[in-house]
Amino acid sequence: MSNRNSCYTYFRIVGDFNPNEVTDLLNLTPGKMWSIGDLRSDGSKYDFASWEYGKCSEYNVEVEMQMRKTIEQLSK
Repeated sequence: MSNRNSCYTYFRIVGDFNPNEVTDLLNLTPGKMWSIGDLRSDGSKYDFASWEYGKCSEYNVEVEMQMRKTIEQLSK
């Protein structure tokens, strides 16, 4: 049996904004996004917007290295 840890890192913005504007501004395709008022899978509506990018599940014992992989496209 392996005692290997697992984790993931990602960049996420939440609040009252238009996620399409973030996509256009950064010229990056988000992994997930939604707007205020969009429907959740349970039928309720989101009361905040979200824009998520760069989910990295490639495990690295040095968390800083994993985080760098997540944000490298944001720093260009």
